Amino acid sequence: MKKISDQAKSKKTEASQADKLRLQAEELYRQQNPEESLPKTEKDPQRSFFELQIHQIELEMQNKELQQAQAELEKSHVRYSNLFDFAPVGYLTLSAAGIILEANYKAATMLGVVKSRLVERQLANFILPADMEIYSQFLQTLYTSGTPQGCEIRLMKNDGTSFYVYLEANLALEGERSASECHITLTDITERKKAEEQTLHESEQRYFSLFNGMADGVYRSTPQGRFVSVNPAMVKMFGYASQKEMLAVDIKKELYFSSEVQQNIILHTNQQQGAIESFRMRRKALVSGKLNCPSDE
Repeated sequence: MKKISDQAKSKKTEASQADKLRLQAEELYRQQNPEESLPKTEKDPQRSFFELQIHQIELEMQNKELQQAQAELEKSHVRYSNLFDFAPVGYLTLSAAGIILEANYKAATMLGVVKSRLVERQLANFILPADMEIYSQFLQTLYTSGTPQGCEIRLMKNDGTSFYVYLEANLALEGERSASECHITLTDITERKKAEEQTLHESEQRYFSLFNGMADGVYRSTPQGRFVSVNPAMVKMFGYASQKEMLAVDIKKELYFSSEVQQNIILHTNQQQGAIESFRMRRKALVSGKLNCPSDE
């Protein structure tokens, strides 16, 4: 019933549009022929000629509308092409198998490949092997959840150099060529990653400068009793020749006097807050000492 109703509604709309076109054609005919009167009856000798003239005007009007629609379509296509091809970020359309179906100039430039040679290639071919797991999980989550996804990975240019990008993907909308396709944007974040790495490096440098410059012995260890790091003051305090030599020491066997102290200090340090009280430890030459040992978080 709904299909019949829709068909009836469509025919009614078409009839209405035809009536409107007829009225416009008659009005245009009057403007072009102000001195002529319209035929009043079907038997009027001028009726056939009049109908022919009206039909001609209707065809011209329809042709003009088609030309305008075509011109607008071409303008829209140019605007889309400019937006797609000359966007400041890379655009890709991928098949469900990860094959590049469409690419803009920015994406081609980022990957160092001619645009025409980028299509039909696997995007995975440009991903650093170490980041392939991130990319695979990214696509799997996209198709499983159906929601937009993003990730940071490293891509490889055609010349072998790598750079960081932020990938953001959406599944194709219904009505597009295939709902199994996805659209991806590529944003170069290399400079941001370099800045982050530089900030991290500077932070680590400040930490190690403070750590190594302290007059007190300081160390970090695992709950199992192995050193993670020791500062020069600690090495000197315990009589070792170098940090490397001391890092090889088994704290439980070589530094603590009793297994009871080792259990209380090493195994439960992470569950306590604040400094640990004084206790006895061994140097290479046996002496008693006091050590302030902060908890290793």
